[in-house]
Amino acid sequence: ISFPQEQYHPPQDSSLAAGEAKLPTNSTSLEHMKILKNQNAHIYLCFQSIFKIQPSFDYVLIDIIQADPIGHVILQASRYAMQTEKLNSRLKDALSQRFCGHQEDECPAMLNAHSRIHFIPRVKSDEVLELMQQSDVILHPFPFGGSKTASDAINAGVPLVIFPQRYLRGRMAAVFFRYMDLHEVDPDVGSCCIADSVSDYVSKALRLAFDGEYQSRVRNAIIDRRHRIFDEKSVSFEWGKFLTRALRIRISDEELASQVGFVREDRHYEAYNA
Repeated sequence: ISFPQEQYHPPQDSSLAAGEAKLPTNSTSLEHMKILKNQNAHIYLCFQSIFKIQPSFDYVLIDIIQADPIGHVILQASRYAMQTEKLNSRLKDALSQRFCGHQEDECPAMLNAHSRIHFIPRVKSDEVLELMQQSDVILHPFPFGGSKTASDAINAGVPLVIFPQRYLRGRMAAVFFRYMDLHEVDPDVGSCCIADSVSDYVSKALRLAFDGEYQSRVRNAIIDRRHRIFDEKSVSFEWGKFLTRALRIRISDEELASQVGFVREDRHYEAYNA
C-alpha cells in the first residue's frame, strides 16, 4: 500500500475517533456520522445492501481499518437483524484472524478495530445525500457494486473508490467516472477513483481520507462534472432515437436533436462514441 509523500493528518485527541470510546446508542444515522465527523475521524462509508458485501470484500475493509488508526467504516444495517448479525460475526472472525492470530479470540487490537466498524440504519431517500456528505470517501464494493448509490455519491460531490470487475454488476460506477473525465478539470485528480487492483483500491481510499487538500480537489472536480451524469443531452438524444424508431415515428436526427437541445458537434460526445 502506498501513501502520498505529504499526508494530511488532522488534529487528533479524541478517544472516540481512535476507537477507545463508544458512540451514543440512541443517535440517528445522520447524528452518528456527524459525531464522528466532529471528532476528526476518517469516515469510509459503504452504504450498500448487505448482500453486496461479499467475504472477499471483508478483507478490504479490514486492510483500511488496520492502516488507518482513526478510520471508521460505516455499513448499512439490513432490514433483517439476522443478516446484519451474520455479517458482523463474519467481520469479527476475520478481524480475530488478522489481529489475534492463534491467541485469544478477542485480543485488544481486534476489539479496537471492531469498535470502528459501525452498522447504521437505512435513511429516508431525501437524507441520503446529506449522509454521504459527512463521509471522506465512499467505498464501492466489489465484485458486486451498483449504480444508484454511485450516482448518489456523485450527486453529493463525494469521492467514490471503485475497482471495476468483469461483469456488468461490478462495472457501472466506473463508467460514470470515465464519462466525467475529471482529469480535464484537474489533471492531478484524474486517477483518484478507479483502481486497477485490490491494493490500489485500498491506497486510493486511504489517500482520500488522509490528504484533505487532495480530497477537496477531487470533490470540486466531481461537482464541476456531475452534470454529465444527470443532465447530459446526448442521453436524451440517444433514447429519443431508439424510442422513435421502436414506435415507428418518422423524425430526422437533426429535428430530434433540436427538440432535445442536443448539439451533435459536442466534442465530448464524439470522443466517447469514437
